[in-house]
Amino acid sequence: MTSTSNRIKTSFQVWKDNFLKFVLAEISMAIIIGIVFTAFSMVVAIGIVIINPAISLLDAFLNYLTSWWPILTQGDITLLLPSLIIAIIIPLYAIGVWFVFPVYGLVKSILFDESDFPKKPLEWLKQGKEKYLITGVILSLLSLAPGSITVILLTELFGYPVGYPLDWIIGFIGIGIFFVMMGLLMMYVPSVISGKGPISGLKNSIRLVIQNVKDVFSMWIFYLFMLIIWFIPIVIHAFIFGFSVPGTDPFQSFLVAIAGLGAFLDGFVVLPMMIVGMSHLYDEIQTK
Repeated sequence: MTSTSNRIKTSFQVWKDNFLKFVLAEISMAIIIGIVFTAFSMVVAIGIVIINPAISLLDAFLNYLTSWWPILTQGDITLLLPSLIIAIIIPLYAIGVWFVFPVYGLVKSILFDESDFPKKPLEWLKQGKEKYLITGVILSLLSLAPGSITVILLTELFGYPVGYPLDWIIGFIGIGIFFVMMGLLMMYVPSVISGKGPISGLKNSIRLVIQNVKDVFSMWIFYLFMLIIWFIPIVIHAFIFGFSVPGTDPFQSFLVAIAGLGAFLDGFVVLPMMIVGMSHLYDEIQTK
């Protein structure tokens, strides 16, 4: 078996050699994600207006996109996590997984197809859009629901509002459950992109991960650390000082800017490397 460090080096080399292909693929997918999620938000907003005609369509749309902010400023992470998941993350996550399939397809073409002209991302999307959407919904629910339900149950158990630092402890328990669930699902998308259905791919992912826990989770831990390292300073700052209204704390604004830059690097560097690394690992453990 190849070592984790060698897999990471290989993923970086493949990303570097195909940088432009990844950038073009992700930009096209990001545009489509933006259009689809905006349309989804507008549908929700129209539903709100139908239920309450006194609210304007623009207000309903903006309220949907920012419904998490009052909870965030209250500093209660036990409410923040379920609110974010219900209002924003599950829809965006499911759509995001749907459209990350073409990037996985591009990686599969680069790594394993002999053609000098890998299949374009949109061709992968057209090839199995319904299957990919179902997989995205299943993956988002299985990775996010267990942790968020646990957070809600613990909040009910200890009584709302949950005080500091117990609210953070409960929040981190939810994050820990998410970490484990995502680890078990790391081989899900590669399984489906290789031809399995949403259910058989799910079973295959769990089986492969259980049989190769060390290899899968060591890769997952590395890429997760690279994904979140930019956000650790703002989380520590919020943990110690709370989260201020934007514009009132210059140092907080600086940390938010670092997080924003990190999100950009995550999208165009870490995520493609992770897709390459997990695709390589899937091929390795699937055929061993």
